[in-house]
Amino acid sequence: MAHIKHPLIGDPMYGAQPTAVRAALKRGRYEVETIERIMAFDRQALHAKELSFIHPMTEEEMTFESELPDDYKALLGALN
Repeated sequence: MAHIKHPLIGDPMYGAQPTAVRAALKRGRYEVETIERIMAFDRQALHAKELSFIHPMTEEEMTFESELPDDYKALLGALN
């Protein structure tokens, strides 16, 4: 994502530096409280609603679904 200029919030390796994230949010005219909520997100902001793959041993197609976690919902709410 960083390569295409869309770094993930909370990505310690490839994400933007915290000062750059904070500056971008200020330029986006986010409120200070919102910026602090976003900066406090302590993991990568990445989620898959559904993942499927073929099991390497059984060759069975496996599908897993997951709703958005509450902390992710709060992050999205802060960004809107």
